[in-house]
Amino acid sequence: MLAALLRRRARSFVNTVSHWTAYEWARNAAFGGAGLGLLYGLHYGFYRLLKYLSTVELIGGLLTWKLTAMLLLMTLSMVVVSSLLTALTTLFYSFDLKFLMKAPVSLRAVFLDKSLESAFFASWMIGLILVPYVGAIMRVQGLGWSFLAAFAVATPPFLLLAASWGIAFTLALLYLFPSSRTRDVVWVLSSLSLTVVYGLVRFAEPEKLIRPDALEVVAQYLGFLQAPTAPYLPSWWLAESLRMAAGGNWRGWALRAGALWGRPRSSTACSSRSRGRSTSSATAARRKAPCASAGTPSSACRNRRSSARARRPSSSGRSARRSSAT
Repeated sequence: MLAALLRRRARSFVNTVSHWTAYEWARNAAFGGAGLGLLYGLHYGFYRLLKYLSTVELIGGLLTWKLTAMLLLMTLSMVVVSSLLTALTTLFYSFDLKFLMKAPVSLRAVFLDKSLESAFFASWMIGLILVPYVGAIMRVQGLGWSFLAAFAVATPPFLLLAASWGIAFTLALLYLFPSSRTRDVVWVLSSLSLTVVYGLVRFAEPEKLIRPDALEVVAQYLGFLQAPTAPYLPSWWLAESLRMAAGGNWRGWALRAGALWGRPRSSTACSSRSRGRSTSSATAARRKAPCASAGTPSSACRNRRSSARARRPSSSGRSARRSSAT
């Protein structure tokens, strides 16, 4: 069922592209060119920075991979915050939900389809910024295309795991609070995303990368560079896998990439169970109080329920009609 929904998306994309007008082709080409120019500018800036760090004796490699771990930590936090609002819009306010819920597909397939859509829209732009950085690492350290392939294999589960955390948090909010209040809460959290990202950057202490004299001894500075940056988060797992791929340790890369690919499956399963609980609780609430959800006063709601009971035929009346019909 999920494959059928994904084929529907692919066919819809092909039909959309095939019906572009000349103006739409020109507009999209202009925006695409501007995006490529921006990516090249980022690549040039990253290349100059990494080239300068590589000239530092003894600790040039440590500086490069410490910066990589910090960049991936920022990427993780940005994807999580971005998926909060994207999941709320995609899972509960999408225009095609009324058609998908009536289609002969399971609720789990619909949830997985909308979750993949939410994860894609929340992470594609942030993940695309990592490509110029990885290209700069390849140029500075003289790495081949195998390093780019290792990055392409290990990055999708990293982004999917970050997006699944945001989706799970959104489902938990919808389970605890009404939909309208949850939307306001998500908007507030999104507005505070810059504060969260800044706090994570300050937690990583990037100023110590360029000020070794601020520490008492050089051994402390080396210990800071060698210490893991948030080792309990997937950002450190991805940074370690890239470092091992650059060093030719493909066995270590495979272990960490396998750990990254194993985490999204468990996160998706937990999110699907949360989705089922939030949907069932919302349905039960609507069944218990159909008038309160529409803003009807409680007295009018009771009168409407009593009139509905009066219109229902009693059991004796139904049995009498069955006997007369017989």
